[in-house]
Amino acid sequence: MQEKYYSLREFAKKVGVSPQRLSELVKRGYIKTSASGMIPESEVEYFIREKLLKDLSHNPNSYLCIVFDKTSEELSEFKEYYDEKMKEGFSDIIEVSSITGLVKRLRIAVITNGASNDTTVLLYTRYQKELLKELVKRVQAAAFRCLCACVAKEEAGKVPIICAYELFMYGKIYSCDEETAEIYHKMLSEEGTKGSSWNKSDPISTMEESFKSIAISLNIPLEARGQLTPEVVKVIEAMSVNDYGKPDGEFFDWFFGLNLLPKDESKTRKTGAEAAKVFNSVRTKLSQAHRSTEIHRTSYNGFYTIVNITKDFPSEDLTSLYNDMEDGYYKNVEIFGSSVNDIAMHLQDPLLSSIGRHQRNRSAVVTFLSESEIFGTSSEEVSS
Repeated sequence: MQEKYYSLREFAKKVGVSPQRLSELVKRGYIKTSASGMIPESEVEYFIREKLLKDLSHNPNSYLCIVFDKTSEELSEFKEYYDEKMKEGFSDIIEVSSITGLVKRLRIAVITNGASNDTTVLLYTRYQKELLKELVKRVQAAAFRCLCACVAKEEAGKVPIICAYELFMYGKIYSCDEETAEIYHKMLSEEGTKGSSWNKSDPISTMEESFKSIAISLNIPLEARGQLTPEVVKVIEAMSVNDYGKPDGEFFDWFFGLNLLPKDESKTRKTGAEAAKVFNSVRTKLSQAHRSTEIHRTSYNGFYTIVNITKDFPSEDLTSLYNDMEDGYYKNVEIFGSSVNDIAMHLQDPLLSSIGRHQRNRSAVVTFLSESEIFGTSSEEVSS
């Protein structure tokens, strides 16, 4: 299967990290790139390993089982025994050939399953919710700017602060009757401020222009302005963005029925650049959460590796196993042999030194078990 390559920004979105952090990892040589600076999809494994190690520090449910000189039949029989033993403590534990095999397995879950229909629906729903929250936040900020700009003006001084805020925020006043509201609107409008001390456009016109700019940058139809009410804003502020749920109401039925996906060429505020930023942020967070969930489930449920060390055990496999042990992926090491002395004879460097280091540092639970105990009634620990 041909390797896929991504630009730095595309890969950052894929794995759920910031472009800045990814760029730093590339500079330090932790993430490999092609001659043209493109990043192969396989480099996602760096982040999987990083997260897996972090989770295993809280869920030490990883086991390395070492046996010696087993024939195919003996190894098959032992695996059956060991699998049954493991599932007594962890019903969903899985066997993996190596940490490399496990990481590739998780990579498939993150990259392939990450594009499922459920994930796509959640991505778009969360994006719409984040858009609403961003709209309210920015409109509120614009309304407060208008209040601050005109607070010392004579015309504005005649308008109660709550009424001025509602007019700027919602385009309508809810705290007084319609006739009084019209008077206040006139005081803050161009019609009511001709020849006055306003330095620039009147507050109402300024607020309308601000809303227009905000809505366009977020790729939201301008008619949303007339549908914002105190009740709608209150629901938006209390709304959770981390689920599939959508609030009830006419405004929300209308809004969530819109197609608000930003265009790829959105690079300026007038083409919806702020909406593109929100979408990319949501996609990054969701990708990161998806990866974290898959890895956490694996570390929580547990995994084990059975290694049969023979006289012709490949040196590259030995080196790989040693590195995985040194990196701390296996929190429990169980070694089976006919006797402790026999086990020590089989375990030559570098595995013997790595196991000894784990024992001294207590970075893993090391257990030596006699082969005679495997199928017996007792599984008494010989040494630890």
